[in-house]
Amino acid sequence: MFRIRTWFKQEEDPLSGSSASSGVRFVSGFSAPLWVLLAATASLAEAAAQPQDEVVVIGNSMVGCGIDGPKLGELSGTRVRVVQKPGVMSSWNYVQVKRLGGIKLAIVVTREVFETIPHMRVGVRPGEDKVVDEVLAPWQGKYLSKWGEVVSDPEYAYLWDFHYMVGKSFLPHMIQAAKERGFTLVIARHKSRRYCSASTRETPLEKKYREDIAAYLTENGAVFLDYTLETQLKISHYANGDHLNQGEGRALWTRLMAEDIKAILAGKKAPHQLTGSAGLARRCPLSSLASAFHCETCGRIFESSTCATCKDGKVRSVTVCVQRYYRCEADDVSSLKGGRCEKCKKWMTQAVDKSLITYRCTGCGKEGDREGPCPEPECKKDRRRITKTCLKAGEFPHVSRSSESAGGRN
Repeated sequence: MFRIRTWFKQEEDPLSGSSASSGVRFVSGFSAPLWVLLAATASLAEAAAQPQDEVVVIGNSMVGCGIDGPKLGELSGTRVRVVQKPGVMSSWNYVQVKRLGGIKLAIVVTREVFETIPHMRVGVRPGEDKVVDEVLAPWQGKYLSKWGEVVSDPEYAYLWDFHYMVGKSFLPHMIQAAKERGFTLVIARHKSRRYCSASTRETPLEKKYREDIAAYLTENGAVFLDYTLETQLKISHYANGDHLNQGEGRALWTRLMAEDIKAILAGKKAPHQLTGSAGLARRCPLSSLASAFHCETCGRIFESSTCATCKDGKVRSVTVCVQRYYRCEADDVSSLKGGRCEKCKKWMTQAVDKSLITYRCTGCGKEGDREGPCPEPECKKDRRRITKTCLKAGEFPHVSRSSESAGGRN
């Protein structure tokens, strides 16, 4: 008799020197005839010649310590390869994504805001990739290496402005590479140790970044998995720094990611998937636009040219998105559809909410003062345009009707 087993080996990436876990089948036995073994071996060799990977996980030592490749493949029911290199970040991740093809998912593991910081721990040699050279050109002499600075130093607060940084990062190029090669890009955000502390809470800046990147990825056909607020991951699961220990920590994150992979491949929303603004669709229907005035001092929108609140506040003429909805004041229930309140059964009354209109590129996120072609070189090539964008897109009632399938607001 003989048995066919699956084992995983660590192999060196000849191009980058990174390690990769690849599934390899072999035949073992004791009393099987030689021709049976040879036939089985030939069949397996033929299968191995076909594209074997369905899911590729890419990242640095966070992946090396935190993800068990063989177990991830077993739990998700897919063929998984892990490609990791200690110390690298977004530039190296981009090059790895660009090399892929014939797979279903490419999962790029990151943390904090590092996937939109191109000049942090550059892991690609000058001249090795044209896009990398172009993206890094404005940052020459400004490379960052200590991630602690980004988290705590006010000097680097601008790095948390997603819409400012995304057009300067490798993220749009990753998305484009995935589209051209026919697979889904998944950005998976690892939980940093600091979020395990009871005293650590998301700042408004961190929360906005999380929602902005989730919305951007969703709108561009990618997936955002965020483990930052996963309560099952505790301080006891960590080894040194942000690295998970290779015992319970690694086993837990591997299981959580396997559940997400199974959901994504089944066409369902994954447990840790965020789409922006608490899961509501980021696209506002922009069904009604109007002229109004906006006070830059207090933020109010009104119809007269003078702010009644600030009196001498700075006022400018703007275009606003006007969304009508229905509301029951007694039970604090809102809905895009008219009718009776689901709680008290009384008729709801119509209400109006207004939001500023801005102009933003659908690709890189660059803002402008009117609609038209985006001037960024990569966006010009892809014919991306700067279009009207509702500033409250994704916030009720500035959502599509289909996004209300989970109910209104209460």
